[in-house]
Amino acid sequence: MPSRSEEITAFIIMSVILANCLTALAVWYEIYYYIDDNGPETIKAILLDAAAAAAVTILFMGTVNIMMLLSNYVLDQYRKKRYAEAEERGERRNDERWRDWYNRMMEAKARDEDFDEPPPHSPNSET
Repeated sequence: MPSRSEEITAFIIMSVILANCLTALAVWYEIYYYIDDNGPETIKAILLDAAAAAAVTILFMGTVNIMMLLSNYVLDQYRKKRYAEAEERGERRNDERWRDWYNRMMEAKARDEDFDEPPPHSPNSET
């Protein structure tokens, strides 16, 4: 999983590439497709189109960023819920193992038998 700095770097690189592609498209349009104006008008139109390309890039990448943040939030909530459920299942299993061991020990004592079975290993113990 990429780090936050790698995500930001990739986001900036994608933004610059998108803005440059849109600007290149605008330059192509103003130079080769729309030929009814002179040099200064073409330069002015290219600058206006470049500003529009930057605005479109900011809008698009901002939307993508918000979608990513929302999806990460939803995934984090889902993971927390699943982790809590797994923890609860694990604790229940551990409780059942200890309860079964204790019942076997008490039955052995009731029959005056030796009980050499070690207690179950607890997942939370340090051993």
